[in-house]
Amino acid sequence: MSDLTRAASKLTERGMEPLAGHRLLLRTIFIAYLEAKHILPGSLFEGLGTVRFENILASADATHTFFSRMRETFNGDLSPPPPKENGLADIAAILSENQLEIPRCILARTDLTTLQQSLNFWRYDFDVIPIELISSIYEQFIHATDPEGAQRAGTHYTPFNLVDLVLSRVFDDGLFEAKELALDAKILDLSCGSGVFLVESLRRLIARRIPAGEKHTRELVRETLFEQVFGVDVEETAVEIAAFSLCLTAFELDPEPNAPEQLRFERQLKGQNLFVADAFEPEALFARTPPFKDKEF
Repeated sequence: MSDLTRAASKLTERGMEPLAGHRLLLRTIFIAYLEAKHILPGSLFEGLGTVRFENILASADATHTFFSRMRETFNGDLSPPPPKENGLADIAAILSENQLEIPRCILARTDLTTLQQSLNFWRYDFDVIPIELISSIYEQFIHATDPEGAQRAGTHYTPFNLVDLVLSRVFDDGLFEAKELALDAKILDLSCGSGVFLVESLRRLIARRIPAGEKHTRELVRETLFEQVFGVDVEETAVEIAAFSLCLTAFELDPEPNAPEQLRFERQLKGQNLFVADAFEPEALFARTPPFKDKEF
């Protein structure tokens, strides 16, 4: 976390808007995760002179090409563009090699303070990325970008043991006397933040459906994601990170994550499952969608 915070600060020093820098670092972590899991298709690297993402970041042109291919292979929840008001089509289109040096340091044995390789600075293991880490990243980035606003909004990291306690009541796992939750229940978080409650809900929903007789397939995981998990938050960055976390979890729960077919998600979560809005605004777009309008939660 301290390295990521330092990396975000250095990107700002090199002329990158804080939100764009945060998105670049999140995208770097996600690609490193897919690479460690051997999920990245070889076609992403065609004609770029390397088969390692770390080397891609050495060239602004190669990075732009690679990110464009990533957007085609996956979707916007995993490679979100800058806000429309910025008038920019994609982060990758404006990156310089001077800025790309920073995320490259995250992947290489490079000290972010000295920007020199060090025997004392070991590579991270991207094979597993705890969702709690993503939530911590969100909190750090929001507080670094707008500390006063984050304080007013009550933006803070939710410890996983609190998530576990609350959802144990909702899902009735034997610890409490609660009404049994239906297998097709829809879960809604009206202040979803970075999505920690929704991520754990997705895991628990799938864990209930499989013992009930459904086959553990990619289709089951994604159907549960698209049809049973919903969230609202006033912060656009929070919604994007929640979408990122849910997609990452869908890969973790995929029984065949290395199968290249249908890596792309059928639809984006942002705008269909996750909404940037005030949960108490009755005229908001989300309030007109069927699950909300029909009170299915």
